[in-house]
Amino acid sequence: MAIGILGDSLALGLGAERPEDGFVFRSVAASQGNARLIVRDFAIVSATILDVYRLEVPRLAQFECDIVIMCVGANDAVLFRAPGDFASAYDATLKAIRHRPRPREMICCSIPDPKTTAQPLGEELLATRSLVREYNSTIRSLSISYGSHFVDFTPIVATVGSYSSDGFHPSSKGHQEMATRLEPILRSVIERIREK
Repeated sequence: MAIGILGDSLALGLGAERPEDGFVFRSVAASQGNARLIVRDFAIVSATILDVYRLEVPRLAQFECDIVIMCVGANDAVLFRAPGDFASAYDATLKAIRHRPRPREMICCSIPDPKTTAQPLGEELLATRSLVREYNSTIRSLSISYGSHFVDFTPIVATVGSYSSDGFHPSSKGHQEMATRLEPILRSVIERIREK
């Protein structure tokens, strides 16, 4: 069974001590059981939703992935992409992925709340948090409309030590908190595919 990962540095596990400590890789390892899982990581550092659409989805099309996990949007928020533009690009991305015979299952992840980060500061932080809330609402509604699973990371990584020293990416502890949200959904999806 193959799992494709789309997104930005969060999907890559940036901020964790080791890449395998990233939330996606922890979740895959914990959900594997006796299944042989192949992970194909297409995520790109600093990617926006448009990068996922233009660069990552075409690469995904070259492989047969049973499950796709997508986590993107933080860079769009930092760049202050208009919510309507983000929604249109996210919709186009899901449509492009779902238009293919595979993946069988898709998991869309929300963006963690940046309230405890060191960057950005002041009014920029308030504007970024507002965009993250709007984006997460879009991610949730579009994932449901496309029959995808949704993982809500909004309440995660708000505890002390959950962010890395850059103040933007989750630490290994933050990635572990996120993995605890993704694992049960991923495990359920894997079981459902195995039963078919």
